[in-house]
Amino acid sequence: AFEGKSAIIDSISGAYAVGDFTEFKIVNEEVEVDGDLGFARGNYSYVGIPTDGSDSMLFEGKYLTIFKRQSDGTWKIYRDCFNSNK
Repeated sequence: AFEGKSAIIDSISGAYAVGDFTEFKIVNEEVEVDGDLGFARGNYSYVGIPTDGSDSMLFEGKYLTIFKRQSDGTWKIYRDCFNSNK
């Protein structure tokens, strides 16, 4: 689990150090709002292209993202979870 902006940025930077990502696709299967909280649930897929020249790989998984309405009316991610199908 990553908590805080710098920890999240570090984790993403580490992922990009080993390769690039293409064909990223998100499919929302369900979206609901209840008061100041909302969620989106669905599936994702992308192709990973390693920098070492090895074969690209297809990654697939599912996600659940919880959003929280801010005092100015905008929505920000409050919690986010995703899991690979592999």
